[in-house]
Amino acid sequence: MELQGISVYPGKKVCTKEGGEGVGKTSDYIPGANVFEKGDNIVSSVIGTVMIENTASHQKSISVLPKFKEIDILSIDDIVYCEVLKVEFRNVRCKVIATDTKVFDVLIEATLMKENSNSYDFEHINLNEMFRPKDIIKAKVISVKRAKGNSVVAISTADTDLGVICAVSELSEVLMVPKSWKEFQCPKTNLKEKRKVAKPDYFD
Repeated sequence: MELQGISVYPGKKVCTKEGGEGVGKTSDYIPGANVFEKGDNIVSSVIGTVMIENTASHQKSISVLPKFKEIDILSIDDIVYCEVLKVEFRNVRCKVIATDTKVFDVLIEATLMKENSNSYDFEHINLNEMFRPKDIIKAKVISVKRAKGNSVVAISTADTDLGVICAVSELSEVLMVPKSWKEFQCPKTNLKEKRKVAKPDYFD
């Protein structure tokens, strides 16, 4: 029975010392992603399918391709921390980097629409005066849609405690501090830059 493509689950042996039906021989493989060694066995740590690859050292690597991607743990109303990638007229493209409990090591893109960026008068706001590339923002997940193998995360910063939490001055490249609900200030130049600031605890 070919090992490649076999479905496995957490705790399932993918290799044993002697090998056999549906499992490889431990000495024939080196552990790859989403597997771990347990005694003389190599065991899966996720639900997925077995993958066999040749390495540069001419050894075979055994790993498991996860059935569920990182995005599957995101739910509506989750608080996420994102890096701003691009600011456009109607939306802001972001990369989800973490939740309160997990840091992501894969690319999860999120979109912040203009109407979800602020709680009032969104038609007259300028997103370039609220967000800049490389800003770190705190946002809330408002939808997670999956279609044709792709996933789209929509986020909101409308609440007062959501928005930019970390911004670097474009001029001095120094980390700025929030001065009001719509401005950060550079401690080096004292110049202020507009942002949609996530309200710190010390703001009234």
